Amino acid sequence: MFKKSRKKIIALIMSVLLLLFVGTLCVIYLSAYHEVYLESQEMLERHAREYWKKADISDDDNKSSSTANSLYDLPSLDTESLSPRAKKDKDDEDHRYNLSSFYTVSFDENGDATVVYDGFDNSDLESSGLNLNTLIDLAKTIVDKDKAEGIYKSWIYYIESQDDETLVVLMDNTITNSNMFILLQYTLSFGIIMVVFLFIISAYLAGRIVDPLEESYVKQKQFISDAGHELKTPIAVIGTNIDILERAYGSNKWLDNVKFEIERMKNLVCQLLDLARAENTKLPMERLDFSRLVYGGVLPFESIAFEKERRLEIDIKDDIFVMGNKDYLGNLVSILVDNALDYAPADTNITITLTEESHHAILSVANVGNEIPEEDRKNLFERFYRSDSSRTGENPHYGLGLAIAKTVVVAHKGDIEVKCRNGLVIFEARIPTIQK
Repeated sequence: MFKKSRKKIIALIMSVLLLLFVGTLCVIYLSAYHEVYLESQEMLERHAREYWKKADISDDDNKSSSTANSLYDLPSLDTESLSPRAKKDKDDEDHRYNLSSFYTVSFDENGDATVVYDGFDNSDLESSGLNLNTLIDLAKTIVDKDKAEGIYKSWIYYIESQDDETLVVLMDNTITNSNMFILLQYTLSFGIIMVVFLFIISAYLAGRIVDPLEESYVKQKQFISDAGHELKTPIAVIGTNIDILERAYGSNKWLDNVKFEIERMKNLVCQLLDLARAENTKLPMERLDFSRLVYGGVLPFESIAFEKERRLEIDIKDDIFVMGNKDYLGNLVSILVDNALDYAPADTNITITLTEESHHAILSVANVGNEIPEEDRKNLFERFYRSDSSRTGENPHYGLGLAIAKTVVVAHKGDIEVKCRNGLVIFEARIPTIQK
């Protein structure tokens, strides 16, 4: 139980930390990529502005289909009035701009292309893996997308039109993508190291949280076991003395009341010891025919059901095998059937079924009864828990039987639950099966 709690705490802490890490990583990566994209777009827009300025001051109206004159001989901006920081930022921007390679394609109103690739000659263009035709085709494809700016494959582009001319400015985005991928790799590598470190911290914190609870729980179970053993002797002595008094003075209602309460106390102590043994010891397991075990466990209750004016309906599928403990599984069957007999109204049926589904044996015990409130269903399998209705009746319970049933089922790697539907109260235990 505490191992599961420890795992849940670790899982919860790691889930929160991983969510924060992934969220932070996404914000950092997307913000950095967006910043780089905006910076690239600013350089493309600047290149377009300088292209239009060069076109305006050019004396040659016929654009060459080869290399255009350099666009970088325009008068530079006066930076003397700028602050030192602003001047440094401007110098850095100019430096990045001058190191960037731009590809420019201009289309006239007829769709004819004039190619301008500033800073390159034809041999450099060929060495970059492009030629005039592929560059023009690429620019036409981008224009057809009808977006003023964006990213297409490994290219970042900007489109601007003036008069009857459409200018497409492109910049190779491969290096940027590569740098962002390297950033992502380093971030993930560092993140994996941090996740391992955080897992160790989470395991340590989970231990610090759970260990005191586990220690308290162990002490509680030990107390129940010790108290049960200590109570057996005085109960036996009292019972013996009652028998002697009965033989000496005869039976009377006072002695009968004492004998009844002694029997109740004896049953309570036995249940306490059963619960302690089931929780504190590792049960010896063997291959069992669960079908035969359930059938054999139900048969003794037929006479009891007849005396209490109830009827048992038994539907047990043959050849269902489990790896389990015969005594404790038999006790599980007895607890569920006895519980149904105590709470089923007279002249009603109690249905016991055993089926196999999804590699699990499903033992179901159903009786007619009032619907159990949802809050009570959550606590029915807790030790000493009793709903108000369980405090009355022919055989009041101490709230240990169902706790023992749950302990047995959990020890067999199964689960148990209570359902209410169509006027029935159904206790259903699921235990893993094995091959026949």
